[in-house]
Amino acid sequence: MFDGKKTEYLSIHSLAMAEAEAALARGKVVKKLDKRIQTLSEQINQLQDKSSKSLKSPSRKKASQLYTPPVMIDLVRVAMGEIDLDPASDDIAQKWVQARNYYTPELDGLSHPWFGRVWLHPPADGKTVKWTSKLLAEYESGRVTEAVLLVRPAVGSKWFQKLTRLFPVCFPDERLKFLDDQGIPQPKPKHGNAIFYLGQNNQQFGQVFGTVGSVSSPVQNQLA
Repeated sequence: MFDGKKTEYLSIHSLAMAEAEAALARGKVVKKLDKRIQTLSEQINQLQDKSSKSLKSPSRKKASQLYTPPVMIDLVRVAMGEIDLDPASDDIAQKWVQARNYYTPELDGLSHPWFGRVWLHPPADGKTVKWTSKLLAEYESGRVTEAVLLVRPAVGSKWFQKLTRLFPVCFPDERLKFLDDQGIPQPKPKHGNAIFYLGQNNQQFGQVFGTVGSVSSPVQNQLA
């Protein structure tokens, strides 16, 4: 027979061990919960930081199309007499450009023939080189008889240097205020503007656009 005190001791010891194991298990659970809570808190803080940054610096949207002001189109019409084709246009621009023919983005003016008297303001799609190359090719072929080209000056670019060597150019005294799709003038851009003329009526171009800026001609044209 076991001594009564020893039996009581063993019972108490077993109970204490059970409680200790239970406490240890609870401790592990608490640690896991604490770690999980810490992880969730860090994730929440990251989401809050991203949300705060997105409010302060909204994500960039695709640049909307800007339209040449009507006053400039009036000068183009006076210089050439008429606009037979606007190859980089849409229905909004034609409210005041009123070209006899025009290509929308869906038609893709780069994939169609050009002709007659052309007004070209390349879209802000990063393809200015392609648009100007197309214009030069169509002009050299004889299909385009005259053209007025509006671009952003790119002095260090080969395509821009080629144009300045071959054709008269007007640098407006003031930066143009382009319009949005609602016809509302936008803030003046940080860069200036360059307006080239391709054709045989250099004097007419100089007289018309000389009213809004300085016009310079290639050296060979000045010596001719």
